[in-house]
Amino acid sequence: MSVGERKPLSLVSKICFGLSGFLDMPWTVFGAYANIYLVEIAQLPPLFGTSVAFGGRALDAVCNFIVAPLIEKTDTRWGKIKPWLLGSLLLFAPMYTLVWYDPDVVLEGKLAWYLVLYILFTLAKTALAVSTRTYVMYLSPDSEDRDSATAYRGLFGLVSMIAGIAIHGQIVASYTKVQIGPCANGTNNPVNTTNSTMDHALLAEEKTGYLISAGVIAAITFVCILAPVVGTTEQRDNARGGGTLCTVGVRPSGADP
Repeated sequence: MSVGERKPLSLVSKICFGLSGFLDMPWTVFGAYANIYLVEIAQLPPLFGTSVAFGGRALDAVCNFIVAPLIEKTDTRWGKIKPWLLGSLLLFAPMYTLVWYDPDVVLEGKLAWYLVLYILFTLAKTALAVSTRTYVMYLSPDSEDRDSATAYRGLFGLVSMIAGIAIHGQIVASYTKVQIGPCANGTNNPVNTTNSTMDHALLAEEKTGYLISAGVIAAITFVCILAPVVGTTEQRDNARGGGTLCTVGVRPSGADP
């Protein structure tokens, strides 16, 4: 079938592709709360917490130049982009959840834990970001269809950023609101050890809130990014004659609006 005879991209396909914009949800929450979590909840040295938060952004930009050529060279029976979407998604969801888990180990063990997880998390996120933006080139040969699908992705991305902050804030707040009680400041507790025990219990509750929030956001992201994998068709012949379409329109994912 020639390009002119092809059917226009359906609304369902545009929505399924647009749902990939929900990748912005965990990245927005991570950018807003990672440093706070590492310093106040995981109780790591401030310098390390700041280095991880900003280092992740730098690593994300570097990974773009590594992942894009690898995608360009991919050619499987399941397509060029879909294997990357599914593979990186299967790595991204658990990695995002685990970066909000505070292991009960010594400080050196925590440093190693977060360093490894943040590297894997950033690699998976970058692979997803590059794959989803590149995938639009394989949805349709019609530039208007591709522009429309990209607009849906931008809309869902904006919604996901707002929703992510709201979901995370509400879940964490539900586990920390007990600190507002009359005993939170220790005025009704004559024994200092009781205050220390209470502080430890409150911190444990807050850790639980962060972990549950991460699980919920990871699940939402997983379902939304799975949508273009199962709800769209990769038209591989769209790129024939181009040769560099995997890098067209791809910007560093750290530069998301």
